Amino acid sequence: CISEPIDNDKIVRRECPSGLVAEYYPVGNRFVQLSFMESGFTPDPRTHVSAVQKMHVFPDDIIICAYPKSGTHWVYEMTKMLLKGEAEYDPSPKEVAMLEFHSLDIFDGMSRPRVLNSHNPVSEIPRGYIDGKGKVIFVQRNPKDIVVSFYNHMINMHAAFPGTWEDFVYFAVKYGGYFSDWFQYTLDFDEELKRSTEMKCLNIYYEDIKRHETQEVSQIRLGSSIQSKILKTPERKHKTDEHIMDTKRTRNTTIDFLAQKETHINQHDE
Repeated sequence: CISEPIDNDKIVRRECPSGLVAEYYPVGNRFVQLSFMESGFTPDPRTHVSAVQKMHVFPDDIIICAYPKSGTHWVYEMTKMLLKGEAEYDPSPKEVAMLEFHSLDIFDGMSRPRVLNSHNPVSEIPRGYIDGKGKVIFVQRNPKDIVVSFYNHMINMHAAFPGTWEDFVYFAVKYGGYFSDWFQYTLDFDEELKRSTEMKCLNIYYEDIKRHETQEVSQIRLGSSIQSKILKTPERKHKTDEHIMDTKRTRNTTIDFLAQKETHINQHDE
């Protein structure tokens, strides 16, 4: 929710050749969609970002960082399976552990080890991860595929993208994306990896997971005892691969989560 008035003089308007206009508001070194800020789905990023940056990080914390539609759900599910030691879905959706979606007290009550995630820039994740106090999984994907997946995701959500496919591509080419700038997001993360000497980060690629599921899953070092439990036999490896691939095809918790949150907000407003 909005914690302070919007300064109309700071609103940035971006227009497509078709006439579609999208409004953004500056937060730190990026622009946030004004409609999303005003929707009430998330805490006000103008105050929430600084709180997240100062958030305490435990040594066994894991955060999955990715630009939207890069495979966050997929990696989140496989990480939870590895921690549990069983190829079973976690009943809680990824969005429950998304830093930009909740006040910090939600995360304080989570059982450890915590698996968190965020689509925000690396400069906005808790500083403890940069200092090596937890583990980071950075998920990347071909940006052309991100655009296609993101467009389909947006038109299937309740708050559908109001334009055409051509409009969406225009935003991607001109500004790096309708949601946020993919180019800046990726470059900033790369620069942080070069600069930081302490951050424990695994780079993992969506396309590599598709080609070599077990090999890529095995890169996520969560402890040899945990890995050996779930991947110790060919049968268990096969079951894990099946669940991971099924997750990619069928699990889409975002729409359900946002629908539930919208219902809660509407009830609160009545």
